[in-house]
Amino acid sequence: MNISSIKAKGRAKALYKKFFERVVVKDEEREASKLLLISCIESELDNLKKSTVTEGELIGFDSAIEMAVYFIEELPEEWDKWKMQTELCMQFDHLDDRFFFSPVVDRIDFSKGFVAGNLQMLTRNEYYTKTGEIVDRLKLGRELK
Repeated sequence: MNISSIKAKGRAKALYKKFFERVVVKDEEREASKLLLISCIESELDNLKKSTVTEGELIGFDSAIEMAVYFIEELPEEWDKWKMQTELCMQFDHLDDRFFFSPVVDRIDFSKGFVAGNLQMLTRNEYYTKTGEIVDRLKLGRELK
């Protein structure tokens, strides 16, 4: 393990700690919660890189943590779908299947940003179908680690 990997793991642990201080989840929801936080971070970063937002603000939350907390506390139906999808995707042995069936945070309306009232859960497969993106299959395993 190299120095940058060690530093990244340290940052991730600190972020998870801060997140779990902010939101209360059951023990059996921790894995789903971690995936949600990771998806919120990815959403924030991807949206900053390639924004299609034409109305309002790009990110309507102070941080990825706040976006994840909002999703859990204010979108109970989406959170329930997220937990069920996480459980389903973890049953796959093959990383490609696990990747494509993992949940992601997405915008309902692409012309708006990641803001309250415009968030939903999709599987990665649904997301890639919706956006027309092609996935580099070599990256699949790395993204799930």
